[in-house]
Amino acid sequence: MFCSMNSFIRREMEDNVLSHTARQLIPAKIGGAVVLRCELSPQVGLVDITWLQDGLPLSSGYLSGEPRWVSGASGLLLGLDLTQADIQAEYSCVALDTPSPPLKLTTDDSSWLENIELNSVEARAGDTIVLPCILRHFSGHAVSWQRQEASGTWAAVSAEGTVRGGSLVISSARAHHAARYACSSNPESPTRVLVKLVVYEPLSVSVTPNPLMVGTGGSGHLNCSVTGGRGGGVTLSWQHEGRPLHAPQSRLSLGPVRPHHAGLYQCTAHDHSDSAVSGAEQATTVSINVQWSGD
Repeated sequence: MFCSMNSFIRREMEDNVLSHTARQLIPAKIGGAVVLRCELSPQVGLVDITWLQDGLPLSSGYLSGEPRWVSGASGLLLGLDLTQADIQAEYSCVALDTPSPPLKLTTDDSSWLENIELNSVEARAGDTIVLPCILRHFSGHAVSWQRQEASGTWAAVSAEGTVRGGSLVISSARAHHAARYACSSNPESPTRVLVKLVVYEPLSVSVTPNPLMVGTGGSGHLNCSVTGGRGGGVTLSWQHEGRPLHAPQSRLSLGPVRPHHAGLYQCTAHDHSDSAVSGAEQATTVSINVQWSGD
């Protein structure tokens, strides 16, 4: 009944040009690591990203053992134990069924790296996280990571994740992982790179009371509660048996009730950020039973 998140975003962007680019964040080295990022148009928001190597889907994730390629939130891709074939290949990212222009890797770590910044990473709960350490002239094995605690103090990263190729990898993000992180070539180094991790809980809605029992001629109301999402503004809509109702508020008033008011009511929430849809579309249903009352 409801469209997928990607289809909904595509409808919202019919009058906009989708633009995304695969970008290299750290130099590639044979036997070493590389980090790529799929940079999306600001209006796209959080969507699923897939990666291609020479036009073929790149196997990534934690499906078996320790993979050489790890795909993370915010369009990040970590490559490990790179081979000569990896270095020579072309890479592109696919967002909303549209591939980016191909990218050739570079092993050079000269001035281009000075213009690379990654201030924050946005993720949904459950996503894999890749936090890259964008430092010049460093060995991935020498990188250390710290996390800023609620008190403001910095402490070494312990149980949050594992360091692979200099990047901090968190296999399943949760709300408590959200914090500021810092990497350096060694714990005593004054040069640090900071990155903020933001974790969003899934958008969900609930309607109360459920069911709602109302007698003919009586009145009642339904409340739609929303939790999670990116917090950029949520738009609500109501439907009765699939038909839209002109009621954009969280409270739906009914009455005086007639028999045709009985049936299923749905509340749908769209999560918006910067006037663009960026979250999932969620709906919940409630049944209303109209009780006949005689004279």
